[in-house]
Amino acid sequence: MEDSIAAKHELVAVVIRLSRTDLYRILLRQFFKFPIVLGLLFPVGLMAFSENQEGQGFWLSSGFLVLLFGILPAVQIFRMRNSPGVNSDMQHIFSDSGISTVMGPVSNFADWTFATRASENMRYITVHFKRGAVVLPKDQVQESKLRQIRAIVRSNLRAKAKLFSD
Repeated sequence: MEDSIAAKHELVAVVIRLSRTDLYRILLRQFFKFPIVLGLLFPVGLMAFSENQEGQGFWLSSGFLVLLFGILPAVQIFRMRNSPGVNSDMQHIFSDSGISTVMGPVSNFADWTFATRASENMRYITVHFKRGAVVLPKDQVQESKLRQIRAIVRSNLRAKAKLFSD
C-alpha cells in the first residue's frame, strides 16, 4: 500500500523505440477501429464463396486481403520510417499530473483529464486520450517501472484502467 502511495508522487521516465513490428501492430489496431473495414471484409468473403465461371473469386479476394493487410500497412510504415519522431528514441514521463512525451524535436504533454481509458495486453500498455494514445512496449521497460506506471495510471483513471495486477 505504501509503495503505491509513494509511486503516486514519483516521476517515472522511460525511453522506448518502436520497431517496425510495433508500428505494424499499432497500424492494424487503428485500422480495425473503423467500421468500414468490416463492411469491406464481408464482400470479400462473399466474393470468395461465390466464384464465377473461371474461379477467380478466390484469387480476387485473396489479392484484396494481401493488399489490405500486407501492402497498405507496409507502405505506411515505409513512409513513416523517415519521420524524425519515429526513428528516434521516445521518452515518456509519467507523473501525477499527466504524461509528457518527447520524440526527437517534438514534445507533448497530456493531462490525465484528457485520458479516456488505459488497457494492457501481453505486449503493450496503452493509455488512450481523446486524441491519440501513448503506447509502451513492455519488453523495453523494466518491471519495477511497469509497476510504478500501473500505479500512477490506476490512481488517475481508476475504473477506466484495465491493467494487469502486480
